[in-house]
Amino acid sequence: MTLTVKEEDYADESIGRIGEYETVISDFGEMRDVLRLCGLQESIYEENWREKWVLDIDGQRVECCLDEWPDLFPYLEIE
Repeated sequence: MTLTVKEEDYADESIGRIGEYETVISDFGEMRDVLRLCGLQESIYEENWREKWVLDIDGQRVECCLDEWPDLFPYLEIE
């Protein structure tokens, strides 16, 4: 499991304006408790599945992520 926090800089109009921070979570219940202790309240629960593929194209690292969500068609995110 991965916890991801995205931070958008609205003053920056470039494509890279969103900061993304990820950490691997080994225990869902403990992470939920940590977030609650930080003052956050659970509003919804969503679960998705992701396959990540990494390509090296002419020395450039390209990540391709295939995401699947319940009741939606899979989609591909290329970074």
